[in-house]
Amino acid sequence: MEIWRLITVAITFSSLVIPEIFANNGSTVPRDDDCAEENCSPNGPIVRFPFRLKGKQPENCGYNAGYELNCDHMNRTVLEISSPSMKFLVKNISYKSQMIQVNLAEGCQLKRLRDLDISAIQFQFSSPAYMVDRYTLFNCSLVNNNTRYSSYWYRRISCLDTPGYEVLATASNNEIQSLSVDLCTKMYDTNLVSAEIFEMKNMLNLTWSLPRCKSCEVHEGGICRRKNGTNNQIDCYGGKTYKFGMHVS
Repeated sequence: MEIWRLITVAITFSSLVIPEIFANNGSTVPRDDDCAEENCSPNGPIVRFPFRLKGKQPENCGYNAGYELNCDHMNRTVLEISSPSMKFLVKNISYKSQMIQVNLAEGCQLKRLRDLDISAIQFQFSSPAYMVDRYTLFNCSLVNNNTRYSSYWYRRISCLDTPGYEVLATASNNEIQSLSVDLCTKMYDTNLVSAEIFEMKNMLNLTWSLPRCKSCEVHEGGICRRKNGTNNQIDCYGGKTYKFGMHVS
């Protein structure tokens, strides 16, 4: 399987489609609304339902605690995950596509994401911009500080390198080629990877499935918000037919 050729295609597709996804978020919440749009800085992403910006919007403005965002000391928008403890910087939010674009605030993204249970949080990897597959990582000794391994089969994960060694990744279903057993040792297998992580772009596009607001945001031209006095219904504010009582699940 020519996995890296497929990865290149996925990245090319992503570079063409992703900017358009985040280009237009449609209608806005009225400023006198308790849950009016907020952001951490003038250039930061607009935060509204299903998200809530802590300290700037009341608790009822978000769908649940998993959608809470913060402003850090540099006025950057932050998504925090408690288990394991991780912080992501939020770059863009597309409410029409139900997609949030983030990168890891600090540390080696691939190393940290290995500990993340994606099923335990509100989000999923987007597709087809990402190809989730099983990969094997190897720790290889450098000979005269030069690598001897074909880049067609392996990708270097430079943030995992140590002095005198480099870390290489390859699809687990690839035949091991040109890899010296004397110089390389297997580190571990991982499923939680994507094309752009291997290219070290460090940007992740995550989607959310609940609440289901695409019919409102895309087809009605409105925005989703929680219906007053309810926990399981939303309004489509400003939509063509201004539907009420849409169930969020």
